[in-house]
Amino acid sequence: MISVIVPVYNTASYLSRCIESLQQQTVQDIEILLVDNGSTDDSLSICQAYAEQDPRIRVLEESRKGAAYAREMGIHAARGAFLTFVDSDDWIDADMYEQMLSEMETEETVDIVVGGFVRNIDGADHDDGPRHLMRRDDAQTAIGILLDGEIYGCILCDKLYRRSLFDHLPPLSDYTPFAEDLELNLLLFLRARYVTFLPIYGYHYYMRPESISHRGFSVDFVHRVRRLRFLRTLFPVDAQELRQRMDVLTFEAASSFLQGMLSQNAFEVPEYEEVQGILKESGKELGMEVPSQLLASVKQCREDRADRRHQMEKAVRQALQETGKKKVYLYGAGIIGRETAMALQESGIALNGFVVSKVRDAMESVAGLSVVNFEALSREERELALFGIALSRRHLEEIQGMLAAADVSYVDLGQYSYAYAPQKEGR
Repeated sequence: MISVIVPVYNTASYLSRCIESLQQQTVQDIEILLVDNGSTDDSLSICQAYAEQDPRIRVLEESRKGAAYAREMGIHAARGAFLTFVDSDDWIDADMYEQMLSEMETEETVDIVVGGFVRNIDGADHDDGPRHLMRRDDAQTAIGILLDGEIYGCILCDKLYRRSLFDHLPPLSDYTPFAEDLELNLLLFLRARYVTFLPIYGYHYYMRPESISHRGFSVDFVHRVRRLRFLRTLFPVDAQELRQRMDVLTFEAASSFLQGMLSQNAFEVPEYEEVQGILKESGKELGMEVPSQLLASVKQCREDRADRRHQMEKAVRQALQETGKKKVYLYGAGIIGRETAMALQESGIALNGFVVSKVRDAMESVAGLSVVNFEALSREERELALFGIALSRRHLEEIQGMLAAADVSYVDLGQYSYAYAPQKEGR
């Protein structure tokens, strides 16, 4: 039996297409495990409706912990001798599993079959490159190809695995979502005897902008750098070529992380020194030149940010001393507001929350601070407060005028945001 594990989270719009493609598989001995991951849309009810009509479908539920937890729950519940995974917004061709299973039943030493995938963008399939011919490789050769990013690919969902490969694996929940597929595949490939590639290309990988795999830079990507560095230790000492390939991946990931810091102005990342160290170590092992210009740019920007933060803290403390105010509110809860709040809090300045102008802009909280409408503050509350304007240049004059008309004390803090040049204004 093949056990198909499908983590589900808020994909109601795509779920029927996915489930029905699994129901239509030409292989008969199959079970479909739909693991709802705390969906807040209609995903769970859709899963339950299909399960009521098809005895091959089971629905499992767990709280919102992530796809790794959902997959782990599915693995523990699976009854099949073969396992595979499908993302709930993707779908597969009807004969894909039949072809993959036939290879594993015919070749008893093959523990993993890779069928290939195509990306689907706006309803159209897109091939990434030349289609490859069938091949069968021992584990070490297959891992080298996997790390090259060719043929075998790092995703889980276009592969069929023998269930025995998953015995006594570390918990999937220990893996980072930014390297999870690669990490798990490396562990499974290391346990495999042989891996076969079949040029089926029957898995349709739907590209959604909000999918986790396609998000922009995040400071959480530091986990990917760490895990790649760790994964090289899984290879035998004499597997120098594989270790070197892991060093290349680590070097590239660390460089990309620092590039992301620059592009997103994310210079407060506490793991910066760690990533820089990993970059230098992997570069040394590879004999590659560390991008000195990149490191210099990040260092300069971090120093500049620290200087701006110091100026911001000094401006607030001075204004509090001059006005005698007891509370501090930030006017503006957007990007500059959140950045300003973080800087002031790390400088030891207590904030009472954010204020905004319009009712439609009011939110319950941002960055752990309450958000209220300026008009909702009582006269007494306004008289006790210093308002730090955390907005861009284009909104500054309007808000300054409004606060001046309300006869409250304010200071311009937007000028200390990294995105805007300093400009002396305030009251």
